Amino acid sequence: KAEIEALKGEKRVHFLNPNAQRLNKSLGDLTGIKGFGFNIIEIQPGFDSTETHMHYHEDECVYILQGTAEAYIGDEVIGVGEGDFIGYRACGKPHKLVNNSDVTLR
Repeated sequence: KAEIEALKGEKRVHFLNPNAQRLNKSLGDLTGIKGFGFNIIEIQPGFDSTETHMHYHEDECVYILQGTAEAYIGDEVIGVGEGDFIGYRACGKPHKLVNNSDVTLR
């Protein structure tokens, strides 16, 4: 737990969406996992997780540790918060998260 708390992370800004800014803390790098990405993502209030996107070859999942957001999934907007899980299938609907709260989304 202390090693995870000590991770500084890498700030990422999406080249197509300057409002898509996040701090990426790679747990895979910490443990040597190379076959898939496992990250803690922190999104400050008012920012997006990324550009709206989809994956052709891999699934993606999100588990909300802290905060609330709006999940944009295809044409739907769904409120999500602490303890919620989202699974995105490969070749599924385009998606992104928007932190519209006043606390950091993790």
